[in-house]
Amino acid sequence: MTNPTTRPSNVRRTWQLAFVAPLRPDQQVTLQADCHGHQTAWIDGVSADFDTAVRLLQDGLLCGTVTLISDEVPFAGKRAAHQLHRLLGELGFKDHYGLAAEALGRPVSSLAHLSAPELVLVRSYAHGQFGMVG
Repeated sequence: MTNPTTRPSNVRRTWQLAFVAPLRPDQQVTLQADCHGHQTAWIDGVSADFDTAVRLLQDGLLCGTVTLISDEVPFAGKRAAHQLHRLLGELGFKDHYGLAAEALGRPVSSLAHLSAPELVLVRSYAHGQFGMVG
């Protein structure tokens, strides 16, 4: 099994670019990479080529100011949540949300709204209840 701390995770970051040049408008650049290595980009909320967005971000660093305005880990999603629900059922847990809340130390109303690292933590916690590893 792969060590979850060495696997890439889903991440999405958005920067505000303010250019010094008066004719160059301020822009927002968002870059996202998922745990499978897929990279996605947006410029001012419009889908863009990833390399173009990275170059724009680099231009901002050279010719203006760049401010990180959002750094988030997107949700793992329904498919991953479904797999965790199945595993928890097979292990005999009836209150999946209660177990997740206990593992994470906060209320959980949907497994689909957990991040990938949080799903790994809940799965490991469930196995740990039986003295299992993984």
